[in-house]
Amino acid sequence: MSKKIEYNVWNSWDPLETMMIGSCVPLQYFEHVQDQSIKEKLTQVLYETQEDLDNFASVLSANGVDVLREATNSEARLWPNKPAFYHNIKTLQPRNFLAVLGNSLVVQDVKDAERYSKIINIEMNKKASWANLLRSKFPEIHPPCWTIVGNDLFVDIMGFDKKSGSVEHIVEKLTQWMNVYLPGCKLHTLDIGGHTDGNFALCKPGVIISRDDVRVHDEHFPNWDVYYLPETVNTIRKFQTAKRHTLGKYYMAGEEGNQHLCNFINQWLSEWLGQVDETVFETNIVMINESTACVMTYDKDLFAWLKKHNIEPIIVPFRHRYFWDGGLHCHSADLKRKGSPENYISSGKSL
Repeated sequence: MSKKIEYNVWNSWDPLETMMIGSCVPLQYFEHVQDQSIKEKLTQVLYETQEDLDNFASVLSANGVDVLREATNSEARLWPNKPAFYHNIKTLQPRNFLAVLGNSLVVQDVKDAERYSKIINIEMNKKASWANLLRSKFPEIHPPCWTIVGNDLFVDIMGFDKKSGSVEHIVEKLTQWMNVYLPGCKLHTLDIGGHTDGNFALCKPGVIISRDDVRVHDEHFPNWDVYYLPETVNTIRKFQTAKRHTLGKYYMAGEEGNQHLCNFINQWLSEWLGQVDETVFETNIVMINESTACVMTYDKDLFAWLKKHNIEPIIVPFRHRYFWDGGLHCHSADLKRKGSPENYISSGKSL
């Protein structure tokens, strides 16, 4: 039975009450792979991924958060040599398929809504708010492209397929939707890379973590203190070696020269891959509240900066983020936070 939830998310730092955490495919997924070395390595990735997700869920629960999980398909298996047989793991990164904006749930498409209706309450009718933001209406603007900051909504339209219409057209449609479901909110468009959680994180009013080459904050967040991070994966020397085999899509430490493994991944797991050389994973954090942040690794300088802003980091490892092209924020979706819309931005260009 699905759970009744009063959706409420107006920013990324209000006290978190309900969160969905992803799940991986079963450990038996590769049982039909004949090459034992490949099977063992990839099964280890699955085991450690699920272990890290379970730990993430435990950390949130220990901090008073109600955690929901989508069950994975226990029968899913990879059968090599059967063309086009793969599983796109939609259970792994719920952020890619749903988002809460204010009191409205946004779902990627009808099939996703049907899946999530088994876990959370979704009105399965065309009048539901999510039905007005299906991919057919807004091509390539996925839920991670949306960032709500109180009375301001930011949408990254870099991935928008201009063949489907002009930018002015998408702005008009977005404005019409906001007038119904987010009345009083201002719309801001960004063009910095699609999924905003790989580019910046809003920690609390006046505090931002950002990748070093994204400089939209002076325009949209004047006078906020910004901590700039380098492009971390590209600073790993061995990653440059691995790119010869992975094209920068993924990275597995210790397997940089394992072309046999890379060939298997490239052939059979292409639907699992992103483009990790585009992402700064240290921006991919989750705020439990404005004084507590879930981060993946220790960073002396970043931790000192967080302390300056009275934010306590909790290290929640996610060891295979460079394989899955996703961090803590990608593998979760906040459904309810305690708070209401406020004006956090004193000025800025709005449409």
